[in-house]
Amino acid sequence: MPQTDMLEKVTIRVDFYRRGKLLYSAVSFAGYAGILTGWKPHQFAITVNERDKGNFINNIVSALQELLNGGKLYPVTMMTRLAFEQDTDFASVVSRLSSAQLIAPVYYIISGNQTDQGIVLVRTQYKTLGTNQLDQKSGKWFIVETNYDPWMPPPPGDDRRDPAIKAMNSLGQARLSLEGLFNVLSVPPVNNNHTVYTAVFSATRPATSKAVIRDSTEQQTKRINFDRKQK
Repeated sequence: MPQTDMLEKVTIRVDFYRRGKLLYSAVSFAGYAGILTGWKPHQFAITVNERDKGNFINNIVSALQELLNGGKLYPVTMMTRLAFEQDTDFASVVSRLSSAQLIAPVYYIISGNQTDQGIVLVRTQYKTLGTNQLDQKSGKWFIVETNYDPWMPPPPGDDRRDPAIKAMNSLGQARLSLEGLFNVLSVPPVNNNHTVYTAVFSATRPATSKAVIRDSTEQQTKRINFDRKQK
């Protein structure tokens, strides 16, 4: 069974509670402990994007050497979960995920509840190489991340960035909405046969969150249960 088909069958929505109160929500996979996509109502949201840098074996060897030297490296998605459990605002999340010692390179995409609180952290295992942040004063009202460093051109064989930028410009800031963002994420090749799920969410309006499982074999979608109220 192809990996995408398998993941589609185990994609779920999970709500995490502490002392009877909703702490945060996530779209995840059944049995998976880490968090790839999640939001903490009225505080912040995080998405993890894969960053393929370095040879896989070399990355493992580097991680083992760090551990043998007394260092402590965290799995990327467990660090995300730690942020959801301990942090309470955009600044603290950015600080944590900017400096965390990780087991693999990654892109952390973080949004908050204030103007311009949207940033992509380009991470190695040990440090942040660069950032891409909203800045509406300079006209930067959206940012797009599609698994490649923002200062590098996308590869010709996998250019999802330019179609996404074109779709966002077509949508326009005046008509920006979660439904509009969902439509942008549904444009081919942004949505393709390797897309397991699509999620749009707002830290300030958690009740409007939406996620669907993409059926790569039947080209259909299945809405993940978001009927539970989030105040």
